[in-house]
Amino acid sequence: MSKRGLPLVTAAFALWIESASAVPLPFFYLVPTGPGTVPTVVPVGTTTYQLWVDPSGINSPGCTTNPGGAPINGACVGIIGVTDLEFLAHGALTMTAFTLMQVDPTGFDIFNLASPTELRLFTGDVINGNATPFEAGTLTIANSGSGPGDITLWSGDYLDTNFNNPSITAPQTIAMAAPVPEPGTMLLLGAGLGGFAVALRVRRTPVI
Repeated sequence: MSKRGLPLVTAAFALWIESASAVPLPFFYLVPTGPGTVPTVVPVGTTTYQLWVDPSGINSPGCTTNPGGAPINGACVGIIGVTDLEFLAHGALTMTAFTLMQVDPTGFDIFNLASPTELRLFTGDVINGNATPFEAGTLTIANSGSGPGDITLWSGDYLDTNFNNPSITAPQTIAMAAPVPEPGTMLLLGAGLGGFAVALRVRRTPVI
């Protein structure tokens, strides 16, 4: 991209020009359990996951070459960045840490883990764009084991390659607490295992 085109890209991204676009797609998931398993089931305890963004299905409608050159090698698939992302945690799940993966060479990426229940995030390459999946950062999630819980993206936007600025399909639940067995279930399981142990002991007792 020419030096002349860079201010145009930056200015367009900063202004977040509103316009019509295709149906937004859910493209956030956690690794190692995603994207095949969405949402990720978080076990009791503390686990660190990679937060990934997959913009490969975003196809800018009516895409044209922008002044100064198109941002992704003349292509219309992908995004320039995602912004105003708001992830909220509920119930047994909390977010205890987030480490940003620097995606943009200009240092545009910003995050704020405002509390254990709120993460705000801006990320993406505003110069070259992102047409393939990329890691936004690592997210550490704690499951207290107290019952149901989830981490959900409640709002956000993305800028496509033609500078359309649609809203991301929300809410998107990316993590859920693993179900906690009910006390009755645990008692039944304990009784069953106890009976099995007694049966084995009787079976092994020699006949006199």
